[in-house]
Amino acid sequence: MLSMTSSEFYTLRQRCSANSTILSSLHGNVAILMHSAVIIHIFAARNYKLKAKSMEKQIICMGNSYKNGGRCLAGIEIQNTASGISIVKNNYGLPKWIRPVMANGDNGLPEYLVSSFTMLDILSVNVTDTVPTGAHCENVHFSSIRKVGRLGQNSQNLNPLCDTWHTVIFGNRGKAVPNEVFENGDYSLMFIKPECPVITMQYDDYGHEKYRIQFIYKGTQYDFPLTDTRYINELRSRTKTCGGRNTGDLYLTLSLGVNHYDWHYKLVAGVIDLAS
Repeated sequence: MLSMTSSEFYTLRQRCSANSTILSSLHGNVAILMHSAVIIHIFAARNYKLKAKSMEKQIICMGNSYKNGGRCLAGIEIQNTASGISIVKNNYGLPKWIRPVMANGDNGLPEYLVSSFTMLDILSVNVTDTVPTGAHCENVHFSSIRKVGRLGQNSQNLNPLCDTWHTVIFGNRGKAVPNEVFENGDYSLMFIKPECPVITMQYDDYGHEKYRIQFIYKGTQYDFPLTDTRYINELRSRTKTCGGRNTGDLYLTLSLGVNHYDWHYKLVAGVIDLAS
């Protein structure tokens, strides 16, 4: 059983430490799958400004979504220990996130770099620099990413990854955060188990399908756009259906977007569907 300590907003200056809690179920799933995994080694050739020394980090892929014509990839850090594989925690007991970004900032990762990665893949990221920007304190530059395994899709593995402490999502109950709040914020990623999720689809002015997810978290109703490429494709191919879902069917990765007319909109960047 993982324990979590509490803080609503931990400051940007307080960098996340590598405090860890052992999760035996993670160890079992990863150990088996790593043994037979095909290694996919991809170099981020466009990241020219690299530090001389890099550090290899392992993450569970928790989001691979649309971003500015490319992809936004993010995951929760894990590490190998003498006792197995553990979830890396920050100073307040919450899972530590890593978001690889290109040196050009807001532009998304190119499709060819990360399109093969899916939710719950275990990835090894060669981190060359930490580049926090406002609430996007999880951002890092990198030199390579490779797949080394996969986490089993079950509630035993997913529940310890959830953020159960924050009472509201990214500091308020609305759909977006103003830029001045973003600049002083220090987290922009959450993994949650929502209540009463409902998926809806509408057509925009150009006839494009746009999906949203409405759900309840800590007693508040939210309504965010869905940007998870894989899950959207499943909805479009009708292998998944819109509408209400049983509580506990879906887990969601939530993210704060980049600046859009001085607002940062809240997004559903990843969906894990236990009904799959």
